[in-house]
Amino acid sequence: MAIGGRVLKPGRPRLVGVAAGPGWEASDWSRADILEIRLDHFPEVRDGVAAEGLLEKFRSVTGRPLLLTIRSDRERETVLEPPLSEPDRLSLFARLLPRCDAVDVEIGAGIAGRVARLAREAGKPVIGSYHNFRRLPPFFRLEEKLNRAEQLGAAVFKAAVRAEKTGEVFQLLDFCRRASGPHLVAAVPVGGRSPLPRLLAGYFGSVLVYAALGRPTAAGQPGLAELAEDLKRFYR
Repeated sequence: MAIGGRVLKPGRPRLVGVAAGPGWEASDWSRADILEIRLDHFPEVRDGVAAEGLLEKFRSVTGRPLLLTIRSDRERETVLEPPLSEPDRLSLFARLLPRCDAVDVEIGAGIAGRVARLAREAGKPVIGSYHNFRRLPPFFRLEEKLNRAEQLGAAVFKAAVRAEKTGEVFQLLDFCRRASGPHLVAAVPVGGRSPLPRLLAGYFGSVLVYAALGRPTAAGQPGLAELAEDLKRFYR
């Protein structure tokens, strides 16, 4: 499986630079394998024409594969004001699919099935994501979420969950290790100040590691330049 020509496979995670709002041009985006556009952090999220222009600008300036994310309020770090309705999110996904290389949609969203179907019809892979910024769910719950992602036809299951204590980190990494044989998984420990848990996830089979282009979008998310250097040392 690949996103814009970047093959995803366990053993060497791809670095995703997360752009969350204006100012991304000043960041060293060239270190990223893939750029995630968190459109819900951009003013263009209210205007489909402007959003098309934004994605075209990303593509022309960076030349990187683009992962489009329009996060729902339910799994967003903070509530968007005013909230973006689910019909509006679905309309944006449908409109912008031709201008991105993959999409991320929450597996629990009411529009998830329709977004996944539109993406399949457009030949674009789907990352089915699950976020829990409060706690680490038990193993069986993560398995349920993984199964739901598969039912949607997602190519990758992403679990971004709170894991600050050492035991919590290893529980998440153990889930990743067990699941990453037959599935593509992106395990993202949220919280804590060290990037080490995110780096270790790659050894346990995680195919993606996320870093911020400027403003972080989750607690403990490292900057892109820092994580790019760490990845060079970890995965020679």
